[in-house]
Amino acid sequence: MVAIGSFIIMILVPTLGPCFGVLFSEYLLAEHTSSTTTAWIFNTQCFVWNVAGLVCRSLITEFGWRKVGVSSTALTGVGLFISAFTPSPEFLFFSFSLLTGFGGGVVVAMCFTIVPQYFVRRRGVANAIMMAGICMGQIVVPPLARLLQEEFGQAGATMIIGAIFLHACIGASFFHPVKWHLKPGPDKDIEEANEATAEEELFSKEDVKLDLNRGLIHSNSNLSFADSAPGDLEPELQTIIARARLKRLKAVRGLSTSSYTSGLSSTFSISTPDVAGMGALSTQSYLAEGEERGKEGRCTEEEMEGKSAYCSLCHFLYRLATGMISDLQVLRSLRACILCLGGMLCVNGIMNFLMMVPFAVTSAGLSLDTAALCISSYALTNLVMRMLSSSLSDFPWFRIRVCYMAGLLVMSATMFAFTVLRSPELLMVTMAGFGFGAGCTMGLFNLVMIDVMGVERLAPVFGASCFTVGTGFICLGPFIGFIRDWSGSYRVSIGFTSFLFLLGFLLWLLMPLAARHDLRRERQRARCGEKP
Repeated sequence: MVAIGSFIIMILVPTLGPCFGVLFSEYLLAEHTSSTTTAWIFNTQCFVWNVAGLVCRSLITEFGWRKVGVSSTALTGVGLFISAFTPSPEFLFFSFSLLTGFGGGVVVAMCFTIVPQYFVRRRGVANAIMMAGICMGQIVVPPLARLLQEEFGQAGATMIIGAIFLHACIGASFFHPVKWHLKPGPDKDIEEANEATAEEELFSKEDVKLDLNRGLIHSNSNLSFADSAPGDLEPELQTIIARARLKRLKAVRGLSTSSYTSGLSSTFSISTPDVAGMGALSTQSYLAEGEERGKEGRCTEEEMEGKSAYCSLCHFLYRLATGMISDLQVLRSLRACILCLGGMLCVNGIMNFLMMVPFAVTSAGLSLDTAALCISSYALTNLVMRMLSSSLSDFPWFRIRVCYMAGLLVMSATMFAFTVLRSPELLMVTMAGFGFGAGCTMGLFNLVMIDVMGVERLAPVFGASCFTVGTGFICLGPFIGFIRDWSGSYRVSIGFTSFLFLLGFLLWLLMPLAARHDLRRERQRARCGEKP
């Protein structure tokens, strides 16, 4: 079900990039928008998209897979729907770049990280199913968008495509926690029954004045519940604090850092990060002030809940920031640096080239239908190679890194050929070859991270890669648009983009040296007794 849900999401959401030129090229040209402004709109969306992937892990830790997935896909569809009513090209910075960028970036990053977590033996096949969704969407959605434009105009087509994107919420609803579907053995039935009884007693709503210290392992943190027992406060204030704490306790029942211990007197173990995450009236200053005001009769339930919400928001933002910083620390490894920089060059090159295809084809005197067919031919071969390369990665004889590097060379060569050809048929063949190379690299994008860094470091490496890719969209994307305005030709800008793939290939040649350097560094830290 997780693979199917990822497949449904990938059919729709990743097509935002290839559909940008099809949906908005005529409108932007009619408004006499410069290539630099167009590149800023597109690359700002790509920047927000990838930065959102950096915060994806923190959001999932706070709210869970399904809540984040459904809300993100809904935001993507609403953002595209609003883009249909854009009064000016600058408005697309908000509706398209910001809204669809953040929503799409979170849910796509989630799909790339959730599939390897749910599969081990058949990880390559599951990854191939997810990758197949990306290519099938690129095959179907761009021609569909063009057909809708002919029937309903630019605004009508954008509204309908936005409504179709909302169906990705169905795929996000499949992301159940795996523990929901585990089948416990007979020896665990009594244990689970005891745990359920203790849990029901702890979270009972009927008695809000129960002793919240019962069954808790006390922490030495200043944020521990034991520092301020409700029994020490006035009855009215005690009720308010108990309600707030029970509400937060129920909200974090599914966190992995909380655990139940078996036995008739089950113990609810809460680590310091969990207590900080609950945040409800845990700060000593708020409790002292609340107790004082409660004794004076000036403390209301609304005020206490407001302070609790403010404290929870501060703790949430703090955890979000620390999670992002923690992911970026993986860049201390040279292998991670090569992975992230190579991914930045690869993804930036692919997305900017696909964005320029409709403009380059129409400037050569060909129709926009030809541009849509070129993108579809690219998506067709991309589909075949993504499924093939991902499926073959399950076999021990398959070399993931060699296939990844070969794809970079193929994309560089075919993109350069695109600049010298003019026949629609040859352009479609060239785009098919480009899709062949893109399928080899992007089909293995997350698997090559596992091959180099290990599955336990996939989430932080992927987050750091999203950050570098987003930075590249801000730096390289507008520069490519500037080259187009300066030279007056799409050939020059596309030729520069082809050089990015060649540079990425040269970086990967340094991977063995980086691996040896990281190994020496880890051994040196182990001898010194430092944490890796």
